[in-house]
This record gives sequence, C-alpha cells and structure tokens, in this order.
Amino acid sequence: MPGEKIYRAPLHRRLRPLFFLSPTLIILLSITFFPLLYSLYLASHTVILTNPMLEGWSLQDNLREVFLESPEYWDSFVTTLILVISVVAIEFVLGLMLAYFFFNSFRGRDLLFPFFLMPMMLTPVVVGTIWRFLFNGEFGLIAGLLKALGVVNYSILNEPSTALIGVVIADVWQWTPFMLLLLLAGMRALPQSPFEAAQVDGANSFQIFRDIMLPMMKPIIVIALLIRTIDAFNRMFDIIYIMTNGGPGRVTETLAVMAFRSSFEYFFMHQGAIIALSMLVLITIMTKLLSRFMNVQKGD
Repeated sequence: MPGEKIYRAPLHRRLRPLFFLSPTLIILLSITFFPLLYSLYLASHTVILTNPMLEGWSLQDNLREVFLESPEYWDSFVTTLILVISVVAIEFVLGLMLAYFFFNSFRGRDLLFPFFLMPMMLTPVVVGTIWRFLFNGEFGLIAGLLKALGVVNYSILNEPSTALIGVVIADVWQWTPFMLLLLLAGMRALPQSPFEAAQVDGANSFQIFRDIMLPMMKPIIVIALLIRTIDAFNRMFDIIYIMTNGGPGRVTETLAVMAFRSSFEYFFMHQGAIIALSMLVLITIMTKLLSRFMNVQKGD
C-alpha cells in the first residue's frame, strides 16, 4: 500500500553471510583473480622467456600475430571443434542407450552398474597411458589382435589419418559414464503416469521411449549436452598430451595443447596467454547459454 515502509535489515545483519563466506572467497580469489590478471598482462606484452629484453606493450601486435598471421591457431581451433563435437555426440548416443538399458529392471543390474562407472573414476593421465599402451604397435593388445590378422607393427596413433580416432575412443571410454549418470537420473525423475497410460493404450516399449520419454527428457538432455560440451572443450589436453602430444605432426593439437606448447616449449608466453584467454571467452559464452537455458526452464 502507498505510504508503507519496506523493512530493511541492519547493515551488519546483511553483511553477516559475507563475513562467514569470506575465507572461501579469499581463497577462490587468490587462485583465480591473480592468474587471470597475470594472463592479461602476458597477453598485452611481448614476453619471450629466451629474450626477456623484448618486454613491452604490444597487445595489437600480439592479437594480429595469433589470430591473423598464425594459421596454426585456426587449425587447432578446427581440431578442437571436431574432437568436441565427435566425443559429445558419441557419448550422448551411448549414454542414452546405456541409461535406457539400466532404467529397466533386470537381475544383476545393481551389480553390473558400478562397472560401467569405473572409467569415469580414473584421471585423464591414467586413461591416456592405458590407451597409449593398448594402441602401441609393438606390444599393445590391439596390435596383438591385428597381428593375428596379418597386420604387423601398426598403431592408429602413429597415422595422421587415424590419430584423432584413437583420441576419440579414449575420451568416449572415459566420459560416457558421465552421460549415463545424467540421463539415467533424468529418466528416473520422470512421472510414471504417462508411461502407465501409454501401456494401457497398447503402446510398445519403443513407442513409449520415442514419443513420451524423449520429449519429456528434453531439458535434461540439453543440459547434459551443454555441460559435457563445456567440460570436453576445457579438458582436451591431458589425454592428448599423454597419447600423442599433439602429433603426429599437428594433427591432434587442440587449443589447450597449442597454448601449452607456445608457452612452455617455444617460450612465447604472450601467445600462450592469448590462446588460453580465447578459450576462456568461448567457455564463458557456453556457460552463459547453459545458464540462460536453465533460467528459461525454471520460469516455465
């Protein structure tokens, strides 16, 4: 009503939650804010570790050097997109199939389910090492199977035409369980009444899955795809560095590998900082899309 005063708590009461959160905020700022500022400094100056006398403000020159005069950046960008799109698409299809498989009740389901989650529990370095040995052309398990077919000393990681396939196989093996968990949780959260009504009307399992379950799962599917895309874009370093180190040549070099090489192998710190910041911008855009979609779903 007009004339009524809105009650506002005293300032010390409004700042009390911030006081209790301050230790965590200080730690988070210390490990994120300073590296971000230092990356901005590196990106705007010429910083070459083998020639420290070249330091100076050169933001425009650095941007032109990376984005306009370096075709390697766009090659790595395309490689990153190919890998991210490939692994996310395959993981989604396999995760959806496995989620529907475990959604149905059968004997031994609770005993079998943890084994499908085990790859996700491993670190990417361990996964990369495992698959590097499996793909080894001399003593790897896959090489042994190929020898039985008459193919000797062949490794898909050593061939430019197949190296990306090996990386995709390793990433899919590790992160398909993540999709499985998200999609299975979404399936189990659905109301059962539409499925029971469809069964009464004579619909078979495939029709129920296609016409009822998938449309109802659209929000969780979009969220799972966005989360996994952001995660895949950010994680395309560990497995590749262990398995191929960006090779053969530069076939499997992603933006993360290129940033690492520019900074710590070629010692052009300003180039590595610009590449890393460009990845940060892309991840921020994808995060904003995810946040906007979740807000729209919450409003609906």
